[in-house]
This record gives sequence, C-alpha cells and structure tokens, in this order.
Amino acid sequence: MIDEAKLAAQIAGGRVREACAMVYAEHAGEVDRFVSLSIGGVARREDVKQEVWAAVQKALPKFRFQSPVRTWLLRIAKHKIIDGWREQPLEQTLGSEDVATDGAGSRSSSRARGAPTPSRLLHAKQRVEAVRRALAGLEASEQELLDMRFVLGLKPAEIACVVGGVAPNTVAQRLVRVVRKLHERLRDESALQSFRQGRS
Repeated sequence: MIDEAKLAAQIAGGRVREACAMVYAEHAGEVDRFVSLSIGGVARREDVKQEVWAAVQKALPKFRFQSPVRTWLLRIAKHKIIDGWREQPLEQTLGSEDVATDGAGSRSSSRARGAPTPSRLLHAKQRVEAVRRALAGLEASEQELLDMRFVLGLKPAEIACVVGGVAPNTVAQRLVRVVRKLHERLRDESALQSFRQGRS
C-alpha cells in the first residue's frame, strides 16, 4: 500500500515526478489491466495508458487526499478510457485476451493432472464462447461495472468513487441486476448446460 504521508510530502515539496513515480510503482499494473479491458487495439491502449499517467502527473499537485489514491487514479483512468471510446468505437474486449490466457492457464493445470480429453477441451471452448456472447449483449456501462467489481476487485463504495455521483448502495443494486441479466443470457443460450457438461 502506498505511503500517503510520504506521497503528500513529495507533493508539498514540489517533487511531482517523484510523487508520480510512487503512484506508478504501486498502481501501474492495475491501470494497465483496467485500460486493457476497456480499449481495443494494442497501439490505442498504450496511447490511453500514457494519457492516464500524463494526466496523473498534471493533477497530482492539486490532489488533497479527500479520497484514496487508488480511486482517484482509477477515476482519471475512467475519463481517459471514455475519451478513447469517443475516438475509437468501443470493442468488446472483456475476456477476449484474458479468457484466452485463463484458458491457457487451465490447460497447464490440466496437464499437471493429466492430458485433457478432446471432449473437455470442446466443453471449455463452448463455455468461453457462451460467456463472450453473453457479455457482448451487455451495455458498455454494464461491462465496465463487471470489470471494476470482478476483475479489479473494487468494492461498491470504491466503484461509487470512481464513477462519481452515485451511492454505494446504488452500485450494489446495479451489480445484482447486471449479474442476474448475465445469468439469464447464459441460460438463454443453454450455457448453463455446457457448464454442467464441462464439469462432468
């Protein structure tokens, strides 16, 4: 966890680069993941990440620690992501690379237990495709909400700070609705049956 007293001293002393380096060292991975989940295209993602950190360095001298550094930072990232969406149509990226990575990880662990059978590989592929189709049917704001809660691990109160203008209880209620909607889409596509078959 970042040392806020040390960060405040860096800011107060006008050492903005050093302060930005502290924030970067603590949260760069999280920002990278947030941007990668929301922006399609490697080159555009890198542009947005650079824009996020340029904005952070510019905003740090005015940061007054009225919210946690993490939520303040992710709020900046969210605004830059929205700018990126305006410049380039939103692509459905949630899970596209990460599911593939997770799938590879699953295959590696499967090898440790024994070679996966063709039927298991087929069921795994069907499950991934079902989830992708269900996610693609959600609105961009719903996808983002799922990203923040289940990928970044933000709590409803933290999501409320990032989004702004909404209460934590409202965020929690929206999450329940989105998860229920996703579940219904999976059921409509007979994806739940695929999950059962994959576990058999």
